[in-house]
Order: sequence, then C-alpha cells, then structure tokens
Amino acid sequence: MICLRPYDASDEALRASILTLLSDAFGEEGTPYYELAMDHLYDADHTFLLSEEDASLVAVALVVDYVDPTDGRWAYLYSLTTREDHRGEGLMSRLYREVMEPRLVERGYRGACLVPATSSLVGFYKSWGFSLLRAADESMPITPGRRATDYLLTAYGQSCIDNPLPFRMIKPFGHTDDSYRLISPLD
Repeated sequence: MICLRPYDASDEALRASILTLLSDAFGEEGTPYYELAMDHLYDADHTFLLSEEDASLVAVALVVDYVDPTDGRWAYLYSLTTREDHRGEGLMSRLYREVMEPRLVERGYRGACLVPATSSLVGFYKSWGFSLLRAADESMPITPGRRATDYLLTAYGQSCIDNPLPFRMIKPFGHTDDSYRLISPLD
C-alpha cells in the first residue's frame, strides 16, 4: 500500500532516499544542486512524499513559493518524480489532485506553475489542467537570481547558467485573464 509520508529534515535515511530518487530521475550530475535544494527549500509544509508500507520512498514533489507582485503567491512545482518501478500507476497525478492542489488552494495560493523535465510531459500536465504559458518556439533564456546563482556556483562552479524554458506551464486556481510574470523569492 502506498501512503503519504511526512518530511523530516533530521531523517538522514529519508534524505538519502530523496537524493537517490532525484539522481535516478534527473541525473547524478545534479546531485550537488539537489543537496543544496534540500538544505534550503525542502521542509514539512512544502515537501510531499509517497512511500510504501515498508517506508521505501516512491515519489517526491516540492513546492517552491513564487510571488507575483500584483497577484500574490504562486506554487512552483519542482522535482516531481516517481520511482521508475512505480511510474505509470497514476501516483503523482493522485498526489497532486487529491493532496497538493487542495492544500495549495487552502493555503491561499493563486495557482501553480511548473516546467516539465521533457517535452513528452506537456500532455501529462495538461491532463492536470495546466496550459502552456509560452509556446515552445518562444523560449527565452533566464538567469537565476542572487540566491539561485549562489547555489549554482557552489554546485557547478559557474557564476551563471542560462536555461531555456520552452515549456513553462501554469494553472490558475480561479478564472483569470491576467498575464503573469512570476518572480521567485530566490531572485
């Protein structure tokens, strides 16, 4: 049976499991960044975990607060991943729909945004109600802000990394015709 598991920053075995899951999903070369993110972004209110009864980690999802100066707080969904042997079972979809989104709405978030790891995930997130914020051919480079730059410098030894974001997706929790400019508290 798969169940929600609370995040505990002092649990070293859990930390190792999360790092392994992230490395398996997104590549071992990002491990220094994952460790920095865990030190600064993961906490009990923003980390969502699924485990098997034996406590082995199955899925992880992180919410990072983003602030729009005119429209309030948005949830950036980050590092959503499911262990390979459980992919395709609908676990992350259920976690998002049944747990994460209701909690985000309850906590007063205006909506959620994300960047799919691959273009093949665009349709998957569209099934959750997300839509593309920009078309793929309108990708634009971004430069991380001060704190994010510090993480990247520590992790990769580079002062700046431009990342094309061709598939930024957004889901307002209420009807709106507004255009959005999301600003990370890390900037």
